[in-house]
Amino acid sequence: MSRLFLFIGENIKFDKSNTIEVLKSIDGISNAKEGKFIGSVFECEFDRGSYHSSIRLKEDLETITIDGLSDESLLVALKVRDGLDHPLSIIDTDYSFHIDLSTVDDLQDLKDKINVGHYDG
Repeated sequence: MSRLFLFIGENIKFDKSNTIEVLKSIDGISNAKEGKFIGSVFECEFDRGSYHSSIRLKEDLETITIDGLSDESLLVALKVRDGLDHPLSIIDTDYSFHIDLSTVDDLQDLKDKINVGHYDG
């Protein structure tokens, strides 16, 4: 399965409580669980219509993962960006793009950059 990775920078950690609050505030988030899971400290689900995705804050607090590469997954990434007060980068499982989300205007702009394999890193 393809997956998106959100991160601040190499070896820079997310503030756990603030990040969890931002994730929980996104419309469509459900089943939010905090604890010690395999590789993560927070997990939740995102549902929109027939779309379903899992989102995790990784155990090292350096990465948020979002399952899938659909428009809905990209929208979640943009909502996380909008809720946090520091720049985020996004890559996919195949490292086919690396985008600084502060340079992205909207969903279509993000999709365009992904389609050309944009690389900010």
